[in-house]
Amino acid sequence: MATTTASTAIAAPTEASSAPIYIDTQHEDLVHDAQMDYYGAKLATCSS
Repeated sequence: MATTTASTAIAAPTEASSAPIYIDTQHEDLVHDAQMDYYGAKLATCSS
């Protein structure tokens, strides 16, 4: 499981945006699940 910090990819709370956010997870295959930590500072992803 690769972990990537997403602090630079998170939009400001007051900014309403419907555009997708692209994060380089360094996975070579399809990402099945992604979850932010409680503080919204780290992103955990998993693939098979």
